[in-house]
Amino acid sequence: TTRKGRPWDRLFLRLKEVIDNSIIQNRQVTEDKIASESTPVRVRQHYKGAIPKLVSELIDPDVSVRIKALKALARIGDEECLEAIADALTTDSNREVRIAAADALGNFHTTAAVSALIRTLREDKTGFVRAHAAKSLGMIGDGRAVVALSQGLDDTTKTVRRASYEALRKVNTPKARSAIEVWESTGQDQSAHIESIPELTGEIQKFTASL
Repeated sequence: TTRKGRPWDRLFLRLKEVIDNSIIQNRQVTEDKIASESTPVRVRQHYKGAIPKLVSELIDPDVSVRIKALKALARIGDEECLEAIADALTTDSNREVRIAAADALGNFHTTAAVSALIRTLREDKTGFVRAHAAKSLGMIGDGRAVVALSQGLDDTTKTVRRASYEALRKVNTPKARSAIEVWESTGQDQSAHIESIPELTGEIQKFTASL
């Protein structure tokens, strides 16, 4: 029985190899398959070979292709693609792509992504992109983001102010808690929409200048 089984074992392994190769070569199959996986380690090990192709798709003319590639790279979770994702975040002309890039960096939970996210929170012209950058900074939880997040409490866009507040709560360092105390001292209801008010603007400016 053992001898008869060996050819079938070899055939099974060969078929698996062919299927795996076809997944890597086929963009749509790769992205859908990665998205359906549930174990991060398994995804990282099994689809590492797809990273170069996915990175190359970050400059594809089709916006949907760029977004799908970012989501697939975030799911794989290999830090070798961090630079490419950060570049997409800070240079892509499409806001939906930049949002996907910000989300992707947050999913890595690595401090290597903090600088690009801080730059986006401070400089991106689109409020929703800044909000997603703030959210990802909260997911990473690095104390270096406290100043930028504190400034985010005074952003002109409501969603950015809310995201910055929630991110500071997650960072939860002494300075982050101090920023929250400054904000809460205005008496604002945290369950309501965060509004920018003159008293808060002055207090936040004083606080960030002291950091």
